[in-house]
Amino acid sequence: MTRSVRRPRRRWVWLAATAYAMTLLTAGGVSAQFTASRTSGVSSFATATSFGAVGSFYGWGDNASSQLGNAVSSPATSPTIVGSLTDWTELAVGSAHACGIRAGGNLYCWGQNGSGQLGLGNNTNVTASSAIGTSGSLVGAGYGHVAAGFNHTCAIKLSGSLWCWGGNSSGQLGLGNTSSTTAPQQVGTATNWATVSAGQYHTCGTQADGSLWCWGDNGGGRLGVGDTVPYLAPAQVAGSTWRGVSAGYYSTCATRADGTLWCWGDNSHAQLGGDYPNNHASPMQVGSATNWSAVSSGQWHACALTTGGAVFCWGDNTSGQTGAAVSSYVAAPAQVGSSAAWTQLASGASHVCARQSDQSVWCWGLNTSGQLGLGNTTSPVTAPTRISSFTSQLMGGGPNSNTTLSVS
Repeated sequence: MTRSVRRPRRRWVWLAATAYAMTLLTAGGVSAQFTASRTSGVSSFATATSFGAVGSFYGWGDNASSQLGNAVSSPATSPTIVGSLTDWTELAVGSAHACGIRAGGNLYCWGQNGSGQLGLGNNTNVTASSAIGTSGSLVGAGYGHVAAGFNHTCAIKLSGSLWCWGGNSSGQLGLGNTSSTTAPQQVGTATNWATVSAGQYHTCGTQADGSLWCWGDNGGGRLGVGDTVPYLAPAQVAGSTWRGVSAGYYSTCATRADGTLWCWGDNSHAQLGGDYPNNHASPMQVGSATNWSAVSSGQWHACALTTGGAVFCWGDNTSGQTGAAVSSYVAAPAQVGSSAAWTQLASGASHVCARQSDQSVWCWGLNTSGQLGLGNTTSPVTAPTRISSFTSQLMGGGPNSNTTLSVS
């Protein structure tokens, strides 16, 4: 059966002399404040260092494709430093590849490259640690934010333009076709992109005017545009005050400027935070709270952070990824512990790592690949457990990954 595909009309909205503070979400929902401004038709986006992180590259968990940045295929069960560079500003990890940005805006990718997801102009895997952060893994210059999906990658340049590459079987690159590409291709002509998040086969991003756009596979309504037809180019989600977005495996969640939280798409595991098990092809508000600040979607679960520093999770809990003392699904947001000191979240496929205000890192959920960084593979871990003697400035995960990365 042939699927019908929509190529929506583009409607880019430009504002003058306005500044916006947005919660930036990487592939794993990593939150950081990102400021974009537009004055007299010229957009100015904050540099990568405005995320507040500059440091060494650490990783733990699955390493079957060298996504931890070394040629050792065995997993790392505790945080392992990669190389000697100390100027990493952001890291993102997909199913079997990873990318990072260094101070100054150079973007590097490594790991599996069968679909061209490394953006290096070929399909050759990058597994040598000597290539990480050097010319052997250099995608290009001038980048401020990167998101890694299952087998595709998208990144925003400091100019505000959006670029994607890699697998494109569902139009997840937003290029108007389903042809994969091994090198970065610009998505449209807009130069006011503020955030981007890559799911399994779909991608979403916000622009500086607060608009939200999604494209790619639309099974279950994960694009939030009111239907289930794949879109090969960015399609606008209703609303104009979106702040941050996190694309999950088959679902998407996002926050708005008024502090509300919205989810849509597949709801077979209660990952929308309400109305289980009904799918939603348009944004559905999660509860009535207005104090949400960031959200991070995993494979079948999601977690969100409040302005008061509390963490709530919902969805599939068969691996303890919601931090709840039940073995099935959590149908609505449930607070994880009692701490109000959380500052950042990074969900993996079936695990979560979170950072507190003292930069300590706590993880819970599935741990069969050591993705919790606790020095073992004991699984599941159903409550936040601290990684001993380790601190983080900014973490990266993703709904397709059993790996966690950190700028520390």
